[in-house]
Amino acid sequence: MKKLISLVFFAVLVFVLPRLAFADDTKTNQPLGSLVSSSESIIYDVMDNKELAVLPAGSSLFYSKVTDEKVYIQWGDHLASLNKDDLTFADSPKKSLELAENQSIGTIKLLKDTAVYTSEGKKLVLLKAGIEYPYDSINRDGNYQIVMGNQIGYLSKDNVESVQSDTSGKPRMSDNKDNNSGPSTDDVNDNNKDNLESPNNDHADSESGSSTGNKAKSGTEDGQSLSASNQAKKKSLAKATIQVEFNDYFKATKDNVPVYNNERGSQLVQVGTLKKGQVYKRISDYGNWHRIQFENGYGYVAKSQTTPASGNDLKNINKSYKNTKNLIKILKEATVYDNSSGSLVPFAVIKKGETYPIVNDYGNWYRVLVSGRVGYVSKGNVLIQFSDSDKYFESEKAGLPVYNNQRGSKLVQVGTLQNNQTYQRVSDYGNWQRIQFGNAYGYVSKSATLPSDSKAIKNLNSQYKNGSVNIKALTNVTVYDNSSSSGLVPFATILKGEKFPLADDYDYGNWYRVLVSGRIGYIRKSEVQKMNFTDNDKFFLVTEKSVPVYNNERGSKLVKVGTLEGGQAFERVSDYGNWHRVQFENGYGYVKKSNTLPDDGKSIKNLNKNYKNINAEVAVLKNTLVYDNTSGQLVPFASILKGEKYPVVSDYGNWYRILVSGRVGYVNEDDVLVQFNKDAKYFEVAEDKVPVYNNQRSKNLIQVGSLEKGQVYQRVSDYGNWQRIQFGDEYGYIEKNATLPNDGESLKNLNTKYKISSADFQTVKNLQVYDNSSGTLVPFATINKGESFPLANDYDYGNWYRVIVSNRVGYVRKSDLDSVIDQMSQYGYSLYNMVSKQMKVNPQTDQKIGYISVTAIGNIKNSVGTIQGDSSGWFIRSQPSTTTGERISSIFPGAKVRIIKQVSTDDPQYKNWYEIEFGSGSWEEATEDQVIYYVDPDNFDKNSDDYFQFLKLSDAVTFSLNDTQKLLKGNGSLDGTSQAQAFIDAAKKYNVNEIYLISHAFLETGHGTSDLASGVKYNGETVYNMFGISALDHCAVSCGAEYAYQQGWTTPAKAILGGAQWISDNYIHNGQDTLYKMRWNPASPASHQYASDIGWAVKQTDEIAELYDLLAYHNWVFDVPSYSS
Repeated sequence: MKKLISLVFFAVLVFVLPRLAFADDTKTNQPLGSLVSSSESIIYDVMDNKELAVLPAGSSLFYSKVTDEKVYIQWGDHLASLNKDDLTFADSPKKSLELAENQSIGTIKLLKDTAVYTSEGKKLVLLKAGIEYPYDSINRDGNYQIVMGNQIGYLSKDNVESVQSDTSGKPRMSDNKDNNSGPSTDDVNDNNKDNLESPNNDHADSESGSSTGNKAKSGTEDGQSLSASNQAKKKSLAKATIQVEFNDYFKATKDNVPVYNNERGSQLVQVGTLKKGQVYKRISDYGNWHRIQFENGYGYVAKSQTTPASGNDLKNINKSYKNTKNLIKILKEATVYDNSSGSLVPFAVIKKGETYPIVNDYGNWYRVLVSGRVGYVSKGNVLIQFSDSDKYFESEKAGLPVYNNQRGSKLVQVGTLQNNQTYQRVSDYGNWQRIQFGNAYGYVSKSATLPSDSKAIKNLNSQYKNGSVNIKALTNVTVYDNSSSSGLVPFATILKGEKFPLADDYDYGNWYRVLVSGRIGYIRKSEVQKMNFTDNDKFFLVTEKSVPVYNNERGSKLVKVGTLEGGQAFERVSDYGNWHRVQFENGYGYVKKSNTLPDDGKSIKNLNKNYKNINAEVAVLKNTLVYDNTSGQLVPFASILKGEKYPVVSDYGNWYRILVSGRVGYVNEDDVLVQFNKDAKYFEVAEDKVPVYNNQRSKNLIQVGSLEKGQVYQRVSDYGNWQRIQFGDEYGYIEKNATLPNDGESLKNLNTKYKISSADFQTVKNLQVYDNSSGTLVPFATINKGESFPLANDYDYGNWYRVIVSNRVGYVRKSDLDSVIDQMSQYGYSLYNMVSKQMKVNPQTDQKIGYISVTAIGNIKNSVGTIQGDSSGWFIRSQPSTTTGERISSIFPGAKVRIIKQVSTDDPQYKNWYEIEFGSGSWEEATEDQVIYYVDPDNFDKNSDDYFQFLKLSDAVTFSLNDTQKLLKGNGSLDGTSQAQAFIDAAKKYNVNEIYLISHAFLETGHGTSDLASGVKYNGETVYNMFGISALDHCAVSCGAEYAYQQGWTTPAKAILGGAQWISDNYIHNGQDTLYKMRWNPASPASHQYASDIGWAVKQTDEIAELYDLLAYHNWVFDVPSYSS
């Protein structure tokens, strides 16, 4: 048994004395009325304004004098003052003492701040330490009676010392014992004795001290002034107060000394006993009796069975405990024990049937107070008492059962309460506490509870109600209080299997909010199962073996389309009355709620997060299971009925991936037949090298390419049994039975910015097309040999060309091509505007315009014809007439001329003439017709040498040194290894076509024989200029040499490298990367043009074509201008 700790309570005893009458002293002590302190008020000495005492708020005294600021009261034999603003004045003051002459018998000095109490036990004033004050008497306990503010008060002897005594005529303390014989009825009823039987007439005789709640009885009515004849009785009383036989303690001298109660009618009632040899503290002397603290009032013990004693040896004197309002019913005589010695020592007994107040609970004991001592009674002998007004109780037992009494003839346990927790009760129910538990009452045995109050509850409910949503406990569910700063505190349990309502605002993260016995609690969601659904519930659990899924859109009746497996959880789209609306097929399915329970969805591992149905579906050939594979095994969770058409997410080997009620599932491909919706955008190739066919070139399909297995493509449209795709600038067709549906989300190289350009190429072998979006080259298509295929508008990509196949961006190697690539550059103005601007800068030509009979020219190709006839030749005339046209030149068979146009006349000899251009050997301003001819790209056939004026010059061809030497051989100063290497280096370094560089150098230097090509002395230095840079018409050699000198071109190789850089910087990589652009600059016409000769670009094309022919190289890219209409 654990050791009990004894604490001692010191009681300030207050005693009732008769009211005393004094003679009037109108100068100082005559009371005018009563006043009440509205707040703590200081009492000051009127002599030196020293603080004497504090008048507590609500305390009342009588005043003798009032000024504007001060109120004066009686203070001993003079006056003291208080601030008027701190006080209120009573409307109907009670009668005060009328003080006569000074009745004091001595003076005391306060050793510390000490309270003075009224006869009713109310604090009157608080005297300051050091204050001296006269006293009128001393009771048997040695406590002092004083008068202040015309009221009698009492203060403890322990806090004072006597500094002066007036003993003249006063008796000494008598040694005589009280000779009354004790608790017989005769003694009690003797009018000269204390009347215990009549608590309303309780009074003090000549030996009694004061007692809280008891008034003195005299021949006059209570409260009236005593007559002069009674003054002698008062003096006798004063003498009696110092004739003390018992001090504060007594010892029981017999076994089982009775303790009586005198307030239960006309007879004394024994309520307990005291143990022989035990010492007790008494409240006051009461004639032949000791008045002691017992129960919630007084007990009375006959003096005859006691002897005076000292309390010095008591260890369990009460110093701090107070009775609470909680009571215990004594079921059998209850022994009260003192545990202060380390052993249980009985010192009192409480009689069976008594109701006794307790201080508090103490394990298996209750702590009580008996006669000023702290004691303990066993819980086994008592029953805690509750009143109807008690609203709260405390549990004294861990796991205290909560019962339901509405489920049959027996109580059913539904939960538990925690030890030392406080609960609100609905009502008293005999031996039970009735509490709120769920949507019904719970019952808790009173025997394991104590009365309590709401102060112990921090989570008392004042805002929530039970809602309509219920849960089922999957285990014994602990209910927690989260109001404590120390964390979650368990205070109740809901037993496994119980149905319990949630609060109306129940959702709290991973918790549900519930109400238990008037308190707000929280339970883990993982430990319960919701029983009914709200709009916010996202998931449900199938509780049957399987449940049907219905479609409601196929007529007036529901149509069963599938099932969901029991024990599986599913996501729902929304609540639908008595149904769950779920995702099924391409719309909704409906599942009855009655076969399901709410769920949190945490058990679902295959919840769909990113998949979407594509525009393809499968026809279900038989009732087909849908499997979940997230566990590593195939677990069926749904089925689709035969005949249904179900949308597909994607292909998955021998399976199709689908979505069912928010979950990702798989159906076996053998159970279904894939079908493409007309709106499907993508497909996946399921076989190797699936052919791509063209149906526009003949009556028969022509294979133009192939697609790779496992690759995904965008289709243009559905085409019966075929997929129609974009393949080049035409359509391609792929058989559907070699493809699978796909959502296209795996495509990384889907085209979003490129367009098919006017440039195209001719394949000389089957050409592989690669995807480089993954960081590695992945083949995804093939273009067959002999196909003409367009490039993307931004096609150049280093050693690759960019193309578009089935709307995917692909790349083909330049090295795999031996073909001509055409592209077209659009300019936002007309050919007429172009020519008009050119005419303003005086274009020059060494060609003249003349006319010749059409019979003189044959073998016409691309407006260029050959002179025919015999050796005598033909005349060229100034007009298309043999009569009016002058002969301006002659020309002989084999010569080539450019035909400008055909003209018909009335000439008698030749009706039809050609307007032609022919070399004259001199320069003159070109005509508009001549300019139009050279500016209009339509005048140059794609297969002619002149077409090389559109050749893109911005890439090196990378010929070998041997091939380059072959091209330069026999061309003057350009011939030689150093010069050949210089052209190769210049082409690579400045990204310029080396064929063009060589041709340009041939044109400018007369095939390496000009002065600038052979070397010119300038300032003593031989310099070279291979491209005629700065060689102006009026100073061709000198100006060209000067520029070469400035650039340091002292060798042919340096001149080649330097000239190539100049051309690259100023033209090729400055937006003029063809001969046509260099001459005409269509981006900015009539400015920054390389030459004024209208035939400059065309004059180099024969040379370029010849050089290419020497190397048999035919990988060209042409950029042809296009003007608006």
